[in-house]
Amino acid sequence: SCEVAILSAGAAKWQFRAVFGPISSQNCHLATKHAHHCHLAGGAEDLSTRVRLSTNRVFIGRAEPACGPIFAKTFCMTPSKSIPPHLRRRVLTERSLENTDLTRFRFRASDMTRLRPGMYTTDPDAVSSVDIATELARGLDDVVVYGVSAAQWHGLRLPTRLLHAPRVHLASTGGKDRIRRVMVKGAKASFLPGEVAEYDGVRITTPERTFFDLARMVSPMELVAIGDGIVCSHRLGIYAGRPPMSTIPQIEALLSAHRRARGVALARRALCRVRVGSDSVMETRMRLIAEDYGIEGWDLDVAVEVDGRLVQPDLRHRRSGLFVQYEGAHHNESSQVERDIERLRRTEGAGHRELRIYAKDLVTVDRFGRNTTPRLIPLLRQAIDQALRGRVG
Repeated sequence: SCEVAILSAGAAKWQFRAVFGPISSQNCHLATKHAHHCHLAGGAEDLSTRVRLSTNRVFIGRAEPACGPIFAKTFCMTPSKSIPPHLRRRVLTERSLENTDLTRFRFRASDMTRLRPGMYTTDPDAVSSVDIATELARGLDDVVVYGVSAAQWHGLRLPTRLLHAPRVHLASTGGKDRIRRVMVKGAKASFLPGEVAEYDGVRITTPERTFFDLARMVSPMELVAIGDGIVCSHRLGIYAGRPPMSTIPQIEALLSAHRRARGVALARRALCRVRVGSDSVMETRMRLIAEDYGIEGWDLDVAVEVDGRLVQPDLRHRRSGLFVQYEGAHHNESSQVERDIERLRRTEGAGHRELRIYAKDLVTVDRFGRNTTPRLIPLLRQAIDQALRGRVG
């Protein structure tokens, strides 16, 4: 809030000559050099390069050249009031300051970053487009957060390109015109009872309605992955008993209420492939690719007990008993490698075969942009054949 500057005395008042920004040793050094260069403080022998810092002022020398007394000193603004702890690391507007002793002029301080017109923050890295969307919609009865912004708020399994998308999705209801603002995708919409929920003064579409709204924004495979995340729950393992965000019957009921709406056919086709028990986007993608190539009959949320401990595969082929595990990046950690080896030994000890898959096995397009058969398919077919022969033997 305090700035290093050079002023000169003239006409009975101080006049700005140069401003160097917030107080720092570098800015004080630059001001001293500038004062010498402009002969504001006389010759080099008269210029004091000692800079005295205090909480209120920083002084840079004094001399009396032939033209009369001229001073090189600093100009100090009143220190800005600190932001209350509960307002830090969040989006701030004039409405946010209503119950504080701060005014809108506080937004001009050097520690504030402008996000959008009328929106500021002290920590831009801690603010996402979801925070901006909720702040825009807070307290407005005719504005609903929908689409990608609602999916981000619920933590749905969005594709990477939409996970941190900066554009905010807001829908106007009650016949109001759509919102027209910078980086805002406005729309006019109507919602049936139960399709919008209110959280801390912000109206947001439910997971079921958000699934329907995303049907025209993402690919069919991405929509299935989003649906898997919404209905994900487990009967076994460490995640047993964790409630899902919604269920397949609840999503079906919402789609039935919009049977003639645009995108409902896409949503229905995706919902037919949604399964309970998939823990990640890559697990969903692995299953869908296998089914697209005719390898069907997969079980999710299954476990085999070996020596008093459960072995849970990501997928189990029902006919051959093959266990398929997807190995993400975290499986390269030493502790996880040890757990994976122990799991493999327990799986083989129980008489099952395990196939481990990683990201490159799921690539469906080569480096020239041509469609290609992913390596997953021949690996699965070979492992299933071996597992069936082992059962027969």
